[in-house]
Amino acid sequence: MADWVIQTARHDGRLVSVGDGDRRNPTLAGLYPPCVPGGATQPETDETADVKDWITKALGNMVANRSSLVLDLGGGDRVLAEYGRDLGLVDFCEAARLRGSSPWRYSSAGRTWPCRNLRAKSADLKNL
Repeated sequence: MADWVIQTARHDGRLVSVGDGDRRNPTLAGLYPPCVPGGATQPETDETADVKDWITKALGNMVANRSSLVLDLGGGDRVLAEYGRDLGLVDFCEAARLRGSSPWRYSSAGRTWPCRNLRAKSADLKNL
């Protein structure tokens, strides 16, 4: 699914950054080699701190380049939930009144969780 999203967006002329955080099964890095322009970026290691730093850099590059970001993390990986909890994402969205916004998009499920739905999920974030 992620590959299809990347190809479709690039075909339509949109800038898309690719991040492959699944160090045990680096599918996107195989499809978009890190050594070529437009290739996937990867964290240095699969340690949580390294993955969080990598996500921060990927998001920063996304904003700086005004691009989209397709991010693949390993199945069952809780680092993104922990990252969102550390950022206080739910509180930020509510303070900014971004109730209809979509800060996270899960391509594997094809589902978007707007901020208003994240409140229901915030218990999951706090219980990590």
